[in-house]
Amino acid sequence: DNEHSFCHSKFDSNNGGRGSALRTFEGTKVFISKSSFVNNKAKLGAVNIEGTAKIVDSAFDDNFSRKDGSAIYVEGSGGIIIQGSAFNDNKGTGNFISLESDAYTQDGRNTGSGNAGTCGASGAYIQKGNKCVSFSGGAGPTPPTPTPPTPSPPTGGNYPVHPVPKNPPP
Repeated sequence: DNEHSFCHSKFDSNNGGRGSALRTFEGTKVFISKSSFVNNKAKLGAVNIEGTAKIVDSAFDDNFSRKDGSAIYVEGSGGIIIQGSAFNDNKGTGNFISLESDAYTQDGRNTGSGNAGTCGASGAYIQKGNKCVSFSGGAGPTPPTPTPPTPSPPTGGNYPVHPVPKNPPP
């Protein structure tokens, strides 16, 4: 079997592509307990999961991603369970928790603040279906709808003039 456990471990100030602190591959099962992931910088996740993972009573602080999943990125159909963990100030491009599939379970005891991403400070992003789910229990925020681009003004210095009404409607 390809099973690994990390308990009472600290992953601090690592740099890398996929999984700067920890990366698993398809078919791997990983259990993480009472561990911390601090100040890691990656393209896809301080923790990058391709297999399955259970993360319990752990902390993710000040991690950064260049692409997505500053704290956790789950690739393919891999699944993840997160229980009683804290997520604080995880930032970068994308989301602080990002999953390619919807194999995600949490127990409502996760906490967090200062995280950045499509789903805000309290949402994990599931790419399949473009939806946000709460990482701490309940429904997650709704992903934002992209806004259409603003049209460019006419060229050549001929700008239309629109009079401003004296008493605009309320």
